[in-house]
Amino acid sequence: MEAWPQLRAAPAPGMARVHWTGGLEEEDEGPTPICVVRRSVAVNDLEQRLQFSMVAYVGGSRPAVSCGQALEAIVATGVLETEVSIHRFAPEDFLVVFGHAEHKARVAAWPLIEHAGFSLFFRQWNQQAQAEQASLGSKVHQLLEGVSPHAWDIEVVKDLLGNSCTVEEITPETRSHRDLSSFKLTVWTSELEAILVARTLAIPEPVEVRPHRDGRRGSPPAEEVSKSRKTVLKVLKYKVIIHVTRVEEDALPEEWFLP
Repeated sequence: MEAWPQLRAAPAPGMARVHWTGGLEEEDEGPTPICVVRRSVAVNDLEQRLQFSMVAYVGGSRPAVSCGQALEAIVATGVLETEVSIHRFAPEDFLVVFGHAEHKARVAAWPLIEHAGFSLFFRQWNQQAQAEQASLGSKVHQLLEGVSPHAWDIEVVKDLLGNSCTVEEITPETRSHRDLSSFKLTVWTSELEAILVARTLAIPEPVEVRPHRDGRRGSPPAEEVSKSRKTVLKVLKYKVIIHVTRVEEDALPEEWFLP
């Protein structure tokens, strides 16, 4: 397994301001809304690769140390430069990703690495270090009215439901398309108040492929395609009502249930 290539990360546009004081602090606008992401193949792969990683921080008087200097210090232990990648990190100084477990073990055996006037301390990277363990304790049975048959897809429904919940399962009649009157499924959430009650589903219309100017069929020339992209994207809009039919949790307000 190869180490990671050097990452080129940039702040996402529209990111909330966070004042760094050694830990993440919420702004004064109340609790941060939850965003439940999907357990994707990419997430699993990243966690697998990060098993061979450590975090490092500069000790002592904490002189300025670049990624290149930190790499030199690690290479001095006998690890090949091609078998490790170093990335700026917080709250520690560096995230060090090794290509193999033995390379990580070699560095972990050192209490600290001293090199060129600075000291590096290492410890195992842990995905729980800056996280808070929690549970999505509410299992919600939902029924979506207004989902068009040509949008009868779980990925479409996930987009409709938003990021406050994660899908557990789809009912058999919905999965088999036997009953297209409503899309039925169950989800997990920790914030019942964040469950949406309605959304407008907008499905883009297919881009019209016109014949060439000379009458030939097939894809139009590149300049014509470029011109067509400047036109307004047409969509079909559907009103989707999201009902909560049952919640497997105690002491719920009556208004959560479908009349």
